[in-house]
Amino acid sequence: MPSKKKSIFSGIFSKNSYIPASIVTVAAVGLLIWAGLTLLRSQPKEATLVIASREDGKQRMFTGEVIDGMTVLDALIASSEAGQIEFRYSLDKNGKLVIQKLNGYDSKVSSRELLFYLNGAGVGIGEIDKTIINSGDRIEIHLN
Repeated sequence: MPSKKKSIFSGIFSKNSYIPASIVTVAAVGLLIWAGLTLLRSQPKEATLVIASREDGKQRMFTGEVIDGMTVLDALIASSEAGQIEFRYSLDKNGKLVIQKLNGYDSKVSSRELLFYLNGAGVGIGEIDKTIINSGDRIEIHLN
């Protein structure tokens, strides 16, 4: 009687072997992790912009998408382009950022000062173009 040729894998994948079940389990866990990470990456990343007036206590709040490398200034520009706020800025002769208009604030006629905060920490006007924001951040602007 001719002998049956055994495969290299016949011992590994025998009926009593736990290896196939382990391979399936590891593959399933890997697939779940990949799907979870993909879902997390696809969730919108948002930050909140709050403009508050100390004079009347009123505030306006906006929520918008955050992209990688976005700054406080970028968030203001995006809100302005979306029509949510009035915002104009320029650079003075020394390259310093000057906010000309912001939601009723006008640098030419107002003696009030703009104060910027990111998650409660003060940010100087000259730093808003360098201060990176992340998902979940809260930008506050107070008219003092």
